[in-house]
Amino acid sequence: LESNIKLVENNARVGAGVALAVKEIEMEEMEREGKVGKIVSYPDFDNDDDDNDDDDDDEDEDEDEDEDDDSYSGAPTSHLPPFTSPPIIVMGGSVIDMVAKPSSPLVLSTSNPGSMSTSHGGVGRNIVETMGRLLPPSLLPSVAFYSAVGPDAWGSSLTSSLDGVYGLPVVRANVIAGRRTATYLAFMDGGNDLHCAVADTRVLRDIPAPDKGDLARAEYFVFDGNPRVGRLRRALGGVGTETMVVFEPTSVAKAGKIARAGLLGRVNIMTPNGEEVMAMGRALG
Repeated sequence: LESNIKLVENNARVGAGVALAVKEIEMEEMEREGKVGKIVSYPDFDNDDDDNDDDDDDEDEDEDEDEDDDSYSGAPTSHLPPFTSPPIIVMGGSVIDMVAKPSSPLVLSTSNPGSMSTSHGGVGRNIVETMGRLLPPSLLPSVAFYSAVGPDAWGSSLTSSLDGVYGLPVVRANVIAGRRTATYLAFMDGGNDLHCAVADTRVLRDIPAPDKGDLARAEYFVFDGNPRVGRLRRALGGVGTETMVVFEPTSVAKAGKIARAGLLGRVNIMTPNGEEVMAMGRALG
């Protein structure tokens, strides 16, 4: 376990160094040329494994979803705009993060004066934003992001910001009627530590799987712990033999979920913290 932790820490250090080097090398070009591109978001794919039940959220409830369905062929190409196969594909969550901070020690069972901040989040979306910040404009068309949002202002804000601010050209956001865009609300105590949090992320179960043809040609496939296990299993089955697969576990529970599903064998790089490493180790026995 200690050697695994050291390996993960080394991967993180190397990744950070590469990111800084890219930024230093390309910053001058980015400032000179600016960001370009166009977001494409569109309504509900007819994924063959759609599930419209109204059960309560459970991070592990989808582990056996459509495990033996061989009919999957990725998101229907008839629903997609014209698009050149991207070298980098990211599949993951888009979330509105809200943090409530009381201005004095927290008093339960009543309102508390304080402040609230709202920001764009979600592990997958944050990874794509980082690419938008670091990559030169000439490379931005090489990134495609697959996520899911609700048909509301927050969903539009999450997808459009990647184009308007960072110039990412394509966001394939599955807009799910009747669902709310994922939100995470954290309540801090008077000492600025987390008191509790509420996550409303059911829409992320409808993150679409990338097209198999795109996956087979991708140089990098990056995914977080939010998509359904069944869709991730089929996506990983469609990546090319030379595709570099990167996994960000997202949380302790989701790290264990992916490990129990047996999906780590095709992963080349993981970025867990210590607790997530332990969870994956326990899941693997």
